[in-house]
Amino acid sequence: MSIFSLAVALSGQGKDDEAREMYLNLLEVQKRVLGDEDLHTLRTAEKLASLVSRQGDYEKAERMYQDVIMSLKNILGAEHPETLEASSGIAILYNRQGRIREALELHEHVWTLREQLLGPMHPQTLESMRERAESLIQLGRYEQAATLYQKTLQRREKILGFDHPATAEARQ
Repeated sequence: MSIFSLAVALSGQGKDDEAREMYLNLLEVQKRVLGDEDLHTLRTAEKLASLVSRQGDYEKAERMYQDVIMSLKNILGAEHPETLEASSGIAILYNRQGRIREALELHEHVWTLREQLLGPMHPQTLESMRERAESLIQLGRYEQAATLYQKTLQRREKILGFDHPATAEARQ
């Protein structure tokens, strides 16, 4: 098992302090050995930004996301799935900060590109739909959110099956 995978697993278990330490150590080594703009380094930095955001250090997380997104745009392009994933992460951060309109705008942008590039039934496209719905809820736009949640659920049931964890999540 890699250190990266172990940090992901620890974070998934709620052991965020341990995961953060592992990500920080790994990131230091990756920057030294692979360089700042290596994809492995950027993936680790993006995971760390997500964890830092969940821990409530929003300013630090935002700077980290911005750096990752800028590097990914330079290396892979603005429409690459890796860049869109990091953009989705910063949109979630905006939601946490109460910057709901900015979050919704970015979620819509990511969703539009994912739908064009990956297709309307791709799991990442469906995740973008769910994230858009969450922003709509926070803005009090309940009917639009309900429509998106329903579409997301129907599509997840169709492609992933009724019992898949992502489908079950969409039903909650």
